[in-house]
Amino acid sequence: MTPNYVKQEGFRLLEGPEKPAGVEFAARYESFIVEPDTYCFHLLRRFSLKGGKILRLRLQSVEEAFCLEGYKVSLVVNCSGMGFGDQKTFIIRGQTCLIAETATKTVTQQNADGTWTFLVPRPLNGGTVVGGTKEVGDWNPTASMAVREELLRNAAKMYPGIVNSKGGFDVIKDIVGRRPAREGGMRLEVETLPNKRPVVHAYGIGGRGFETSWGIAEDVQRMVTETLGKRPLASRL
Repeated sequence: MTPNYVKQEGFRLLEGPEKPAGVEFAARYESFIVEPDTYCFHLLRRFSLKGGKILRLRLQSVEEAFCLEGYKVSLVVNCSGMGFGDQKTFIIRGQTCLIAETATKTVTQQNADGTWTFLVPRPLNGGTVVGGTKEVGDWNPTASMAVREELLRNAAKMYPGIVNSKGGFDVIKDIVGRRPAREGGMRLEVETLPNKRPVVHAYGIGGRGFETSWGIAEDVQRMVTETLGKRPLASRL
């Protein structure tokens, strides 16, 4: 059975001479890429211009969000990543490497051993992200030099045109991140706490936050609107 995404505009399966030797499945598709720092700053600025306010607080539970001094909180959206002690959540550590060389396109490959090799060029001449690892339950914040060398070696093998004139890479920095995932998938639902305090949960998405954020935001907005019993709200993003 052909997956639905095969029918999407801009998606094409590679067959015959287009498919690399030894590869079982190959495709070319159109998508978007973002430079995370620039993109997040853009969203934050739009939020502020729409009247949004930002508070930096350390909360021990979602209930504390209803008790902020000087604010009357009617509803809380819990997008905390790990869900305040949800026993189904877990961390997936990821290590990547940012290099100065620029790939001409995004390339992703799943290797025979289940690992991944990918190149993601950053916009605005921001270099290329080389990845990557998926290490369940690993909280280590320190980059491994052995992992870096393996990532770069795999990248050069997959996409030889990315190496520089010296046959290597100009490494800008190593990147280590933690993806908050959840058994059974993300939690996206409304919960009513004691005293009829509503919480919209939206967390545990793992490593697909940028990809799915707008769709999740639409669902969250719908839940907020229905829960508060108001007409549809204009997006503040």
